[in-house]
Amino acid sequence: MNGMMLSRRSSWGPIVLLVIGLLGCGRTDGLISVTGVVTFNGEPVEDGAISLMPIDGKGVTAGGVISSGRFHIAASPGKASVLIYGNKKELKPNPTQQDIEWGMTHNSRQFLPAEYNDQSKLRIDVSETQRHFDFDLNDQGEIPAGMTGE
Repeated sequence: MNGMMLSRRSSWGPIVLLVIGLLGCGRTDGLISVTGVVTFNGEPVEDGAISLMPIDGKGVTAGGVISSGRFHIAASPGKASVLIYGNKKELKPNPTQQDIEWGMTHNSRQFLPAEYNDQSKLRIDVSETQRHFDFDLNDQGEIPAGMTGE
């Protein structure tokens, strides 16, 4: 039961982050174009979501999609907490005829360690001169150098 609840919660996480990020997309005054690359164990995260939440509570929460390991979002300047979700599509073991007809033959599974999302300790400082970030993540949940906020 817990595995089912965890799986369901994890698969909704990126969607919630994307919606939160889109809510802040109406105004772009003072926002900075932030780009970067997200890898996991040396390989690009093909499909996922990223969210930057201002630590001081000022500014907007920014969110976007990770595609082929890359992201591009408009974020508030300053220190931000970072949440990253990666999704893997897996073939359903026994899709029903209805699943096949509706094109629902795959499940999506969030695969990154909680240290990068639900229990994130990732921190960055966004500025005009610091706007590109590469997140080299691994299965041990280690925080990349310079991204702890310390």
